[in-house]
Amino acid sequence: MGFSKHQPLVYRSEGVSVSELNLDRQLTERVNARLLSAEEAARDMLGARREDLMAIATRLSEVSVITGDEVRQMLDVGDG
Repeated sequence: MGFSKHQPLVYRSEGVSVSELNLDRQLTERVNARLLSAEEAARDMLGARREDLMAIATRLSEVSVITGDEVRQMLDVGDG
């Protein structure tokens, strides 16, 4: 992961040097755009369930461990 202000989400594996990524600017831009889009989608999903997630976090802080059934009940979803 990069940590600069320009393309902070571009993945950089150990086997690929930074100079190699710089050679393919279009690929770097596409990867960065997809990662930004994925981050936005994740934030939207979490934001849509914020109250439920906060309730789960509160319950976890009270009891330390909860079951999958309890989580599903708190999220009001069926088995699976």
